[in-house]
Amino acid sequence: PKIPVTIESGIDTPGVTSHMRGGWTLSFYVPKGTTIGCGWAPRIANWAPPVSGRLLDGDGKVALDWTLGLPDVAVLAPQVSGSLNAQGQVTGKTDDLAATAKLDGALAVAGQPTSPVHATLSTSGLPGKPSGRIEADGALDGSPLTLLATAARDAAGVLHLEIGKADWKSGHVEGALTLAPGASLPQGRVAVAMGKLA
Repeated sequence: PKIPVTIESGIDTPGVTSHMRGGWTLSFYVPKGTTIGCGWAPRIANWAPPVSGRLLDGDGKVALDWTLGLPDVAVLAPQVSGSLNAQGQVTGKTDDLAATAKLDGALAVAGQPTSPVHATLSTSGLPGKPSGRIEADGALDGSPLTLLATAARDAAGVLHLEIGKADWKSGHVEGALTLAPGASLPQGRVAVAMGKLA
């Protein structure tokens, strides 16, 4: 049988219409081989972005497809205008998850013309042995922006971060860092070149 469930909740935020306090938890048991579909959409505040999702759980695996739309980013960052749309997936067993996300938008800062922004994120081995890669390109404040970075935790628990490139205006960053378990500071090399950013 199909049993529809609707849950609404909110967080008190100055200037935002929200009348509910607290939190909620939904728990259910899924027999092996059963497929369950669910979706959600916010109805709390008039600025809330449209969110939709679908969860398929069978044979002990997770397959979550999600989308997120934010038509006006100024509600979160007043100095920025424009819109963002994101979509992604989370798949695999709960002790070995893989996740991907893609973001596309058009943003403007401080009255500058709107410029496109694109970003992709891919991760695997979550949560115990995570590794991931992020790429971004576009323009911000009228200047090109690019980013490429990877991160991974090895079998010994050492976290490795590599910044392939991070460029904006005349600034450039690249390098590699490692952080051993229990260490308070990373080790490695990071090169920073910066000219005039204005």
